[in-house]
Amino acid sequence: MQIALWAVMLLWARLRPASALRHVVHRAARRGLSAVEHDVEETLRETRWSATSVLRFSRSPFAAWLDAALTASSGTDRERLDALRDPPDGFSLLLARKGDAWERQVSKELFRGKDVVDLSGGTLRATGTTETLEALHTNTDIIYQAPLSSQRFVGAPDFLVREGSQWSIYDAKLSRSATPAHVAQLCCYAELLEELDVDVSPFATLVLGGGAPLEHTRRIHLPTYSAHWRRLRGRFLSFADRFDECAEPWVVQNAPLPRGDAPKDAHGRWCRLGVDVDLELDAVASS
Repeated sequence: MQIALWAVMLLWARLRPASALRHVVHRAARRGLSAVEHDVEETLRETRWSATSVLRFSRSPFAAWLDAALTASSGTDRERLDALRDPPDGFSLLLARKGDAWERQVSKELFRGKDVVDLSGGTLRATGTTETLEALHTNTDIIYQAPLSSQRFVGAPDFLVREGSQWSIYDAKLSRSATPAHVAQLCCYAELLEELDVDVSPFATLVLGGGAPLEHTRRIHLPTYSAHWRRLRGRFLSFADRFDECAEPWVVQNAPLPRGDAPKDAHGRWCRLGVDVDLELDAVASS
């Protein structure tokens, strides 16, 4: 009888761990954590998703949910959720600043002698797409930080560069080599452009670090990777539907459980909360 009861408790905790998570939230509140500054990456203020959301979901649905919930919440709900995040990581902040500086260096070199439309400085929104379309139909050579929006996704490629009759996506990356995350982001941008009936070049360019601007570039053949992006996006959209249907996504109990096999840094600034949740579930299972 005790074994059966233990099994039922464990199953209930795994399916709906409300009590376990409630203890975690209360304990974190007792720590006296204050709201911290905005995350390194500015969150979107619309009910649309970015390629970054999809990539975060692939590593940690728990973190992807809570990141989106923080954006969707306001007032005291946001303050309570924000207080559960880990403090900003100094190294990540430093990398973000270096990444911004690298993008400025690339911009200066890429813009030399070119006609440029600068659409940076705004938020990603549906009206921003209109500005992008207007710029695409001019004789400009480069569009900087062009806002793109579809029914489910938003994005802003660093540079749209005219190559003959087509537009090619350029993205500045501080790293010295291309990663799957970089390629997935390019595929997302290409998809957003194609939905707007833009003639997109099958080749995108990553401007990598490790030298002078434009010294190290990597041409990416997007059709080679588009099927993988679509599979990843498809799995993510089921998760996104569940989030959109949730009346209170900022309530931690409604988030997916953190995966036990996830890498240590997979949960981003929700690492400590993820550990606490696992400990509470283990305590419930062993009681």
